[in-house]
Amino acid sequence: QIVMSFVLHLSPRCAVVLFFVNLSMYATTAILAGVRDWSLAIGLIWVACASAASVVLCRERLRAAKLRFTLTRSIREKASRNRHLLQTLIPHTVHRALKKRMEESAHDALIGAAIPHVTLLVCSFN
Repeated sequence: QIVMSFVLHLSPRCAVVLFFVNLSMYATTAILAGVRDWSLAIGLIWVACASAASVVLCRERLRAAKLRFTLTRSIREKASRNRHLLQTLIPHTVHRALKKRMEESAHDALIGAAIPHVTLLVCSFN
């Protein structure tokens, strides 16, 4: 069941359902086969342990995926805000050239551009 839950990418809820299905199928087949001693109980314990491990692993994988999604979404939002802030500080033509240069090389991109009209605003935040 552990391998099947990873191959099929089961949700924790499906893993719990599969836990009870496996347990009941094992008990039914063992009783129909005539097993009525301690080996039935030991087998049920082993099946229950393996199925419970599968449920825990599925739950942990889902938690990690949700965390990864949240972090990725947060990083994308922050990057978008930073790009917007950068566009307000740098002239559009320079920003476009800088963006193109950054896409061409993975290193820091330095550009030089003539700007015909510049207005400087100096702010002091105390």
